[in-house]
Amino acid sequence: MLNQRKRIPYLDKKRDTLIFFHLPKTGGTTMHAILRRQYRSETIFRTNPEEHWESLRIFRELSEKEKSKYRLITGHMRFGIHEDIKNPSFYITFLRDPIQRIVSYYYYILSYRNHYLHQEIKSKNMSLIDVLESGIAREFENSQTRRIAGYARTPYGCPPDDMFELAIDHIEKYFPVIGLTERFDESLILMSNFCRWKLPYYTKLNTGKIKPTRQNISDETLDTIKKFNELDIQLYEYANRKLEQQILDFGPAFLTQMKMFRAVNNAYSIVHSFRHRAR
Repeated sequence: MLNQRKRIPYLDKKRDTLIFFHLPKTGGTTMHAILRRQYRSETIFRTNPEEHWESLRIFRELSEKEKSKYRLITGHMRFGIHEDIKNPSFYITFLRDPIQRIVSYYYYILSYRNHYLHQEIKSKNMSLIDVLESGIAREFENSQTRRIAGYARTPYGCPPDDMFELAIDHIEKYFPVIGLTERFDESLILMSNFCRWKLPYYTKLNTGKIKPTRQNISDETLDTIKKFNELDIQLYEYANRKLEQQILDFGPAFLTQMKMFRAVNNAYSIVHSFRHRAR
């Protein structure tokens, strides 16, 4: 399925619109902080994390002149917002290992009292298996594939026959780079070259306080996660192969650039942590 030896193009920041398609629990908060340093605030349109559907409605109702001033659209969203933009546009996103993402999302809900599922899951003492089998939220079933395919509102447990193929087609046509949370730095280097960013240094933000590992999850829970996220697992494997191919296409300079970036970013992280503790 992958395009062999296909060089990543370059984004024209004066003309093109970049769309950061933030999939929940994939490291998006860290990415937002990086993006804010690459674009002037008046050229950024960010969706409301709690009411992104309303944000998208507001954006669609803007005049063409108002829309054209934005060079970055970022946040949770549906696939297809590019259809509301006249100038050329590209998507970037991060996928996360589906098992880790599901577990992280479950514990995030348990720890975040304002989440709309928190009270129900806590009051009913629902295990992760209970949540998956209940169909309580579409975020627990092939959510990454569902969103990229543009089927965000498809009923739980009823993926359309073409959903996986459509997600792949969208990636090939609209996502010059699709990153992986587990390979964040490598993904960031590819994105940085495509977007011609200044050095995208960062520190990790909004990381979960509870970090269960696969070793601490029962086989039954793992099997249930896999059952409800089979397409996401396949999509993640596809994206991993695509990332590997793009790194190969980049050539030997990729490793040099990666070493330089990690050295500078490590120094930045140390200074940032020291300043934070000194406050």
